[in-house]
Amino acid sequence: LVADEGETTETTVAEPTTTSSVPDGPDVVGEALGAIFTDSDEVGSIWAISIREAFADLWTPPGDPPEPVPDIDFDEQLVVVFTISRQNVGACLGPLEGLVSDGDSIFRPHFAGSPRCPAVPDGGLRYFVAVDRDDLPGRFDLVLDSDLVDGAGPYVLYVDTSQDFTSFAPVQPGSSGLPAPDGPDLESPEPGREITFDGVGDVRLGDSLGPAEFNRHESPEATCGYWGPGEPSHDGDEPLGGLVSIQGDVGSIISVMVRENPRYRTASGVGVGTTLETLERIYGDDLVVDRTRTLGPTDGLMARYHDVAAVRNGDRALTFTLYSDVVQTVKLSSADFWGDDEGCA
Repeated sequence: LVADEGETTETTVAEPTTTSSVPDGPDVVGEALGAIFTDSDEVGSIWAISIREAFADLWTPPGDPPEPVPDIDFDEQLVVVFTISRQNVGACLGPLEGLVSDGDSIFRPHFAGSPRCPAVPDGGLRYFVAVDRDDLPGRFDLVLDSDLVDGAGPYVLYVDTSQDFTSFAPVQPGSSGLPAPDGPDLESPEPGREITFDGVGDVRLGDSLGPAEFNRHESPEATCGYWGPGEPSHDGDEPLGGLVSIQGDVGSIISVMVRENPRYRTASGVGVGTTLETLERIYGDDLVVDRTRTLGPTDGLMARYHDVAAVRNGDRALTFTLYSDVVQTVKLSSADFWGDDEGCA
């Protein structure tokens, strides 16, 4: 491929390593397709691609002579693209072999130990890896650690393989999220207001609260209580709240509730105002829906007072309360506590 300066440089290509294992080393998945030199301001960019046209645009940047675009079967594979810093990693890196996981749905690029030095020492180096979908979980994080990106990272991209990826942008240090959500009922989360399976904004399940930060239910001896405001403000920026489990004078957060506040969003853009149709498109078969008019819970999900949809991730769950099939509240809780609960009652 061709560098920005117009000089021809060697394409960094690893031997195909689909679902292979490096002796005495990590399990590597994916086939390293190649690398091109690019501007340094792209360092830290990460893409997950399931659209051939988008792949071709990145494979052959504007101004470069046409290069044959690898034939990728996007029904079976997706392409991971990321840009690292040449200046920060020193003179050399070994060839990229693919991606490795730490076993917790987190994938990182893996370079072989034998170094090769590109002709251009600085700027960015954009790598391409084709990975079989069967070798990836349905949702995972792609991570570029600090030593690959001038110490500015880590950079993280959350990937949901059920979605098509057609828009791309550099991912900010320490953040996670899909490319900009595309849809009238989806929005990117505001800084500090992302909903994940670990927490909402800066609130995490299991966080401890002092006695002045929660209210016990009904009696001074109650082991269940509420945190957050007692009354909503109805100004479009409702503060968070939820339930606490109480031992002695310490409360432990067991649920976080987003009440009628569209500023809190998942990385996919889901939040208050998202339709059930969109939830079904994003979460696919993982989404469970229960209606108040049904006679019993659906797969353990119970709609007591309102229709609900919910999705689990390990021992955590997000529950979406629906009004006319539109999300009005979002609750983060343990997977055993999903659904339309009755609070401390």
